[in-house]
Amino acid sequence: MSAPVWLKARADRCSHCGAHPQLQGHLPPCQPSGPLAEQLAREGRDLGMARTVAAHPDDAARVDAVLARFIASGRPFSANDTRAELEGVKGSVVGSRFSAASKARRIKRTGNRFPSTDPGTHLHHIDEWIAA
Repeated sequence: MSAPVWLKARADRCSHCGAHPQLQGHLPPCQPSGPLAEQLAREGRDLGMARTVAAHPDDAARVDAVLARFIASGRPFSANDTRAELEGVKGSVVGSRFSAASKARRIKRTGNRFPSTDPGTHLHHIDEWIAA
């Protein structure tokens, strides 16, 4: 992942990632830590989600429509509940659209977590959501 514009290299920064070693918790060789690492991780995640959605706009529209129905129901739901209606949709698009709905404050976590029913996720736990 290339460094964000605001972190482009200067003489006092790492020439690879742009971090300032003394001020931003940078660990050689080029391993950011602390708040910088968290920000870079968030940016990488968001960029990856945006690329996935851009590559699959029809899938994103399907997920958004299904999410809108679940949100309107007022009942708690998880990705497991939406899976039957989203057959064939790339899994990362589903996660991206759930994340976007959360950031837009359309949904919020209930605090409950369940094993995923998607075989590709190997039973990792997913959140339950409700309309915000």
